[in-house]
Amino acid sequence: MGNSEHLHNNKVIIFTGNQSMALFKFRLGIMVELKQLGFKVYAIAPPDVYSKKLVEKGIEFIPIPTIPYETNPLKDLFFFFRLYKIYQKIQPGLIFHYTIKPNIYGTLATMCLGLPSFSIVPGRGHAFHKKNWLFYVAKLLYKYSQKHAVGIWFLNEEDRDFFVEQSIVPLSKTMVLPGEGVNTTYYSVKEFRKKKNQETTTFLLLGRLLWEKGVGVFAEAAQLVKEKYPNTKFQLLGFLDKSDHRVVPEKTVSGWIQNSVLDYLGEVQDVRPYLAQSNCFVLPSFYGEGLPRSLMEAASMQIPLITTAHPGCSRAVLNGINGYLCKPKDSLDLAERMIQFIELTNSEKLEMGNTGRSLMQEQFEEKLIVDIYLRKMGEFLSINLTKEMEVQLA
Repeated sequence: MGNSEHLHNNKVIIFTGNQSMALFKFRLGIMVELKQLGFKVYAIAPPDVYSKKLVEKGIEFIPIPTIPYETNPLKDLFFFFRLYKIYQKIQPGLIFHYTIKPNIYGTLATMCLGLPSFSIVPGRGHAFHKKNWLFYVAKLLYKYSQKHAVGIWFLNEEDRDFFVEQSIVPLSKTMVLPGEGVNTTYYSVKEFRKKKNQETTTFLLLGRLLWEKGVGVFAEAAQLVKEKYPNTKFQLLGFLDKSDHRVVPEKTVSGWIQNSVLDYLGEVQDVRPYLAQSNCFVLPSFYGEGLPRSLMEAASMQIPLITTAHPGCSRAVLNGINGYLCKPKDSLDLAERMIQFIELTNSEKLEMGNTGRSLMQEQFEEKLIVDIYLRKMGEFLSINLTKEMEVQLA
């Protein structure tokens, strides 16, 4: 499929995303592995506090302007030309795009330059949430651009089936990844074990403060649970982006705090201490999720989960085994699942947590995902991606 014309560049790989944070947190494993195998690896994304961390890991970082959530033809055109110029200068052997705008405009840039790229769809996102003008514009752009992608990878079967049924992508080009992987050695509760408080149940929601992530449902359920168990704690941890119209207003969050509904912990770079001090992780999302990394991190740290029976989210939970599934947008059902958890014995809660960690190690370990990347890249570039490859590429 045109591999040979790019073999002279097969030591250069680019990862393009809409956030430096996402590239660092979700894809660092594969980038570092490729560095160790002799590749020159670039990360392209809007700069944030994680950009420097990428550089510290030996990744070449190229900043691009912040990618707006709304559709602005002029800004989107500028984004396309920016990627075109970068790709034209670097001439990489392969490019990985993540999220809707890099997938669309990045793939169009590679089409113009005759470069190969993969598109990774970490979730349907906001554009496919409801059938309005944005839905049809996104569908049209996705359908045209992905004709030129080498492959399109999804994080759950439902998203893949949706894209195929909508005739956006052909089934033959698709693959479903088992999430983006979690480093179960890093996300381990071992060093935090003594800090756990089993006397008061603490529910934690971690994620961007979007309505679609179920933040409002979480607050409503908290009030219902407190009627029966008033000492229960509810914590909210995540970024409150005031510039994003989809975000819960700061005034609303302040109201929840003042009324003792929940505590807002702000945004932190290391979530492990907060996960370790919680008894149960909650994500009542009805967003277009792929497979939320937060669920995998919590499960890896032996924290039982409560999340929605919603595409992506439900993949992390064996209902009644390592947590519970609740109905989307249903605060009463979520409250019932929380009360169900509170009334478990400590040994039952511990067993749930242990089962969740085992599930992450067996099916979602980061190394499993890295191996899939290496195998697929090796097939495309016609090289053997093993440690011995350093000699091959020398």
